[in-house]
Amino acid sequence: MSIMRGSLLVLAMLNVSLISSGCGKDQGQSLVQGVQISTHQESEDVYLALTTQLNTGATQFVALNVSIADPKYPGEFFGSLGLKQAFNGTAELTLDLNVSKLANHQFSIGSKLPNGTDIPVGGLGNVPVIGIPIGDNGSRIYFAYGTGVAMVGAAIVIGEFNGLGGYVGNANIFPMFDFGHGVRGLGGVFAGQQKNQSGVAVFVDASTALTGAANELAVSKSIGMAKIAAADQPAPKLTFNVPATSQGAKDKVNKALLKLHSKKARLHAQ
Repeated sequence: MSIMRGSLLVLAMLNVSLISSGCGKDQGQSLVQGVQISTHQESEDVYLALTTQLNTGATQFVALNVSIADPKYPGEFFGSLGLKQAFNGTAELTLDLNVSKLANHQFSIGSKLPNGTDIPVGGLGNVPVIGIPIGDNGSRIYFAYGTGVAMVGAAIVIGEFNGLGGYVGNANIFPMFDFGHGVRGLGGVFAGQQKNQSGVAVFVDASTALTGAANELAVSKSIGMAKIAAADQPAPKLTFNVPATSQGAKDKVNKALLKLHSKKARLHAQ
């Protein structure tokens, strides 16, 4: 079942230099234009809220809001994923995650992208990555929390990207970004050779936001972070690993994306 209806073009304006760069102050044409991350509390649960501005170029997508369901118990929800068009060729990807509830559930390790390669995040030590599927076509969200480290991410499979891997095989093109005040991460394109293995992904350091929420978590009756945190381990340091992708592969992916852009293609997330 497709979780999204409409179009989403988050990489239409990419060119080679844009794909291979994106950190520091020069964010003008990168995929990720801005990131806001914070926490809020509802009843006794702490939520992590992430808003990411994405470069959509000349195309637009239809707004959507999808609940993030427990894979084992579909009537239970951990939050929501949203996409909506903003202004000046940008779109907003939003995540609102109940981290207190996440901490009280058992999940399989979710450290793989939909194309089967590792997520581009390191330095987690023994802290596991929770991976929750969105729909049944490969899209998923990611969350990790431990002593001194936290990460949130999303990988969105796009149907019109099927076939990207035919140009380059499995490939991940993720420029880094750093907006200061601990707001850093990476975002870009992943490609796979099979159906539903290609799309876009964003990973963000959530350490600063959740460190500020530590006292709230400690007094919450639903506190379960000890199940995720590696309490007896040295505090890890989150790192983002820019994949080693050849210039030729970047050029081929860029060419395919520009074809979609020139057609003003309606792109459907799966």
